Amino acid sequence: MLMISIIERIGNFLFGNRKSPAIQQSEDLGSEKYHMLLESAPDAFVQIDSKGRIINVNNKTIELSGYTRSELLSMAAADLFPQDVLKDKPLRFDLLNAGQTIKNEREIRVKSGKRIQVETNTNSMPDGTYQSFIRDISDRKKSEEAIRVSEARLKRAELVSKSGNWELHLDNQMMIASEGATKIYGVDKDQMEYSLIKKVPLPEYRTALDKALKELIEEDKPYNIEFKIKAVDTGEIKDIRSIAIFDKEKRILFGAIQDITHQKKIEQELINAKEKAEESDRLKTAFLQNLSHEIRTPMNAIMGFSELMTEEFDHKEKLEKYSKIINRRCNDLLGIINDILDIAKIESGQLSVNPEACKISFLFEEIKTLFTEFQSRMSKEHIEFDLRCNLNSSEDIILTDKIKLKQILINLISNAFKFTQKGKIIVTCKRVDKSKLLFSVKDTGIGIPQEKHAAVFDRFVQLDQTDTAPIGGNGLGLSIVKGLVNLLGGEVFLESKSGLGSNFSFTLPYKFIQPAARDNLKPEKVAEISLSDKLILIVEDDIYNMEYLKDIIAREGINILHALNAKEAIEISIKNPVDLVLMDIRLPDMSGYEATRQIREHKPDLKIIAQTAYASHDERLKAMMAGCTDYISKPTSKYSLIAMMYKHLVEDL
Repeated sequence: MLMISIIERIGNFLFGNRKSPAIQQSEDLGSEKYHMLLESAPDAFVQIDSKGRIINVNNKTIELSGYTRSELLSMAAADLFPQDVLKDKPLRFDLLNAGQTIKNEREIRVKSGKRIQVETNTNSMPDGTYQSFIRDISDRKKSEEAIRVSEARLKRAELVSKSGNWELHLDNQMMIASEGATKIYGVDKDQMEYSLIKKVPLPEYRTALDKALKELIEEDKPYNIEFKIKAVDTGEIKDIRSIAIFDKEKRILFGAIQDITHQKKIEQELINAKEKAEESDRLKTAFLQNLSHEIRTPMNAIMGFSELMTEEFDHKEKLEKYSKIINRRCNDLLGIINDILDIAKIESGQLSVNPEACKISFLFEEIKTLFTEFQSRMSKEHIEFDLRCNLNSSEDIILTDKIKLKQILINLISNAFKFTQKGKIIVTCKRVDKSKLLFSVKDTGIGIPQEKHAAVFDRFVQLDQTDTAPIGGNGLGLSIVKGLVNLLGGEVFLESKSGLGSNFSFTLPYKFIQPAARDNLKPEKVAEISLSDKLILIVEDDIYNMEYLKDIIAREGINILHALNAKEAIEISIKNPVDLVLMDIRLPDMSGYEATRQIREHKPDLKIIAQTAYASHDERLKAMMAGCTDYISKPTSKYSLIAMMYKHLVEDL
């Protein structure tokens, strides 16, 4: 080149700008080779002048752009790029002039309007022009996008399935793991080492893992194993399933892991649910068998002694004995039915609270009277039974649902008598603090083993479920107690040891109210007052119930009218000086509640007592809302009915 340059200078000196034939031939040859090289290049080539105009292209550029050579040579370089591309990545001639080579990935717009991803490599030339090689990278970009999408899908799949994958190169101990795998173990990708992973499983699983790994490598047996690990970052104990294979030729372990903690939890919950369902089924079966026994036993006595009464009609003592037995067994049946209805109401959440004034000392006296008679019937007079209200007479009137409180106490005391053969049963009530009362039923009975404390409050559960159990019951009493106490805003507690008796206690909110004049009267304080001037209307469509009520009321010397339906009841009430109406609720033509409303339009002050076989505590509230003065449920107790009549017929009582 130095010799050519010298010859070129001599020629210029001698011949002006004329070149020697040898030099001219050499340049022509070089130019031809350069042109052939550009045309055979795999990339498009564009030469641009200092003003940004295209001055030279190769065939690849024509093929890529879709323009003809003449079209391209009439365009500026900027015409090949969409405006948004030039805005983000402008043509930097200033950097090219400074000697920089610019390599970019951007889009060009071809003649059809389609946009193509290209890679440009541009630099400046000594003659002041610029040359740019343009490579179509559309296919590469598509492949990269496909890989990116695939990796994103894999990442999402790992995230959803809580799984990951890894590979270990045995020759250099290089560990490669996916993000899902590192997340499960609780480490960063930079921390992922095989030695670390071997330490993460809990000690009791490492031996099994080492054995599986040995079989995998030495015996070429794929393994599928479950174990527990302790996550490095959080310390969380996780259940893991791992699957691995070994490539002998490449000496690479390939594995996949999955966090199955949630799955294991669900499996355990299903097992527990199955066991619970089986236990529930067993308890229900035992309950139904026991319920059948509890119903058939009193029914046997009722039916049997009813037949005997006809045979011993002239024997007064036997009649009285048989009558007491029938009455007692009917009460037993009624208790079973009430328990079933109550537990159904509690389970369905349909039981509501009807708060009223309740004097604890009077309630205790009622219960004392009830269970004194019970002791006599059950031959348990030898058991000491006492109720102690540790509240001043001025503070023992509270606002609560008296019927439900009484039911709770009766259930607990009945339970205590059932399991106590000797000793005592003591019931107490005291203030715990300003806002809470504590009731307690303590006995010296057989007690309850510690492991059965929680179960005794479950429905259908009995301490002894064998065929030889000497103690009856349907297994609902304590479940009802818990449901009612919770409904009243309290909690139930149990202290008991096998053979050492039991202490069932419960709390209730203490809502004190001022006593009214009638609250200070005791239930048994009923004067011998004649009611012969009173007129009572009995509204009852069942002739047997009608006869029963007429017989009870007639013994008190009270005058009686009767109606078989609501229409008759309304007419008789309006036309006659009736003092009190015993209103059956389920009547053939309309409900007793509707009849009450119509009577109230004419006689707003008339005393009306609702009587219904609907055994629900909510019926009292429903009766009051319909305009009834009071409420009594069927089967109707003679003594309860007489006491209620006196209550409403005698103003000064």
